Amino acid sequence: MKYVIEKLLEGILHGDDEHREWLTEAVNNWAEGLPIPEPRGSGTKDSLYKEIERLKQILEHNGITY
Repeated sequence: MKYVIEKLLEGILHGDDEHREWLTEAVNNWAEGLPIPEPRGSGTKDSLYKEIERLKQILEHNGITY
C-alpha cells in the first residue's frame, strides 16, 4: 500500500512546501482511516482567490481594465 500511496503523491503534489506536506498528510490519513486535516499552504482554493484579488488590484492601480 505504501508504494501505491507514493505513486499517487507523485502525480498529485503541487503548491508550496506547506501544501505538499498537507497533501501527503491528508493522503496518509485517508489511507489509515483517520480524519483529513484542513487544507493549508498555497495550492488551496482560498490562496488562489486571494492571489486573483491581489492581481486585480495591481491591474486597477495601473489603469488596466479587464
